[in-house]
Amino acid sequence: MRVDPRILIQHFSSFWRRRRALDLLPFLVLATGLLSTMALLDQTRRFGKQEHLQIESTLVNNVIEALRTKLEINITMLGAVVGLFNASTEVSQRSTCL
Repeated sequence: MRVDPRILIQHFSSFWRRRRALDLLPFLVLATGLLSTMALLDQTRRFGKQEHLQIESTLVNNVIEALRTKLEINITMLGAVVGLFNASTEVSQRSTCL
């Protein structure tokens, strides 16, 4: 048995037309509540996504800065060791403490 969609639409529309406005109020309140909840959830999701991207960007910048600082310290320490070797003919633990 095949049902024509147009007949279903006609039955549905005639059902809603026969209803009084007061009977439709709960459906209207439900639909309004669902739509407003959907809009709030979407806005919250977007804000959370933007906040997550900002935190991630800040963390990446902090890691880059920490690595850059560590490399600069290592380069400076290696330069000091090279200077120590170039300054003396014999390098020992005693001469590094002076």
